[in-house]
Amino acid sequence: MSTKIRAIISELLQVRKPEDEIRIGERLRNYILELQENDLQELDETQDQWLGSGLALAPRYASACLKDYHRTVRFIQGVQQAIQDQLKQKEDEVIRILYAGCGPHAVQLLPILHLFPKERLEIHLLDFHQYSIQAVQKLVSMLDLEVYHISYHSGDAAEFSHPEQQKFDLILCETMFEALFREPQMALSLHLMPQLSESGIFIPEQIQIDVVQTNYRSLPRIKEDMELENKNQQRQHPIPLGEALILNKDFVNSFNPSKTRQLLTSHFQYQLSQQNSHREVVLLTKVKIYQEFQLDDGESLISNPKILGTLESCAPSGKFWLSYVWDQQPKWLISSRPLSSST
Repeated sequence: MSTKIRAIISELLQVRKPEDEIRIGERLRNYILELQENDLQELDETQDQWLGSGLALAPRYASACLKDYHRTVRFIQGVQQAIQDQLKQKEDEVIRILYAGCGPHAVQLLPILHLFPKERLEIHLLDFHQYSIQAVQKLVSMLDLEVYHISYHSGDAAEFSHPEQQKFDLILCETMFEALFREPQMALSLHLMPQLSESGIFIPEQIQIDVVQTNYRSLPRIKEDMELENKNQQRQHPIPLGEALILNKDFVNSFNPSKTRQLLTSHFQYQLSQQNSHREVVLLTKVKIYQEFQLDDGESLISNPKILGTLESCAPSGKFWLSYVWDQQPKWLISSRPLSSST
């Protein structure tokens, strides 16, 4: 591995300020894109693919996520800490790692592999798109990481298991969009998390979605071009209405599988007044990557606020109910009456 990427990673693991994350994240992105320039010419030819549990992002859009700098930097930092902790805990054992939805760069893992002894890691890179697997395999060679035990898999992560039915010590699966819309994070978490060893780590550790009453336009959010919208606007404090979902190990362990693929919430209550500008139902997402590494709402494309509608139109009675459905197009539904699993 070149001294340039080693220097980038050495600095990246130390940064904590948002402005420094942007600076070092951009350096890493430019380095990887320059390295893979000849292999990324065909990116536009591969399309998004809707699977049974959500969207498998086309490689070109997965590549564009490199520009989501806070997300990239903090995930790398969290993964590095998680691997270090597992190596320490397991002593001389081999650590099995699965990276589901690795995309064409596997950026949250490959740049830090050189920090760890090759004989201690067994790595599985998984993506639905064969093009991404081919691109990442070439990148492994370019980064001089072929000495590591890396296996490549193309297919639906919702159907994947270890080829020898072994348990994983670390699963990296960040396949999500704002408020868990569109992409298959829920289905993959339910399928993959049970494949962890007893002390295994799933990244992200927790995804929390809160329901608030607010003025959506006042909230900061990352735009598709990765610019921060409303960064200079005074933020109005949302009125918390409750939790919609906390997706973590406890949720998965207590989840009762069913064919409906639907989560029903209890009701939420609100109050409106003429003086109150908080007239919209919004979902706020917080992503706990690992330990202290996290993304707050509005810091990344995957933690942007998501508006469900105005309170007057969605819930004129002062109450509303939510349902999360993870079918081919995962989404939240809002209703002014109690929802059932058949809704």
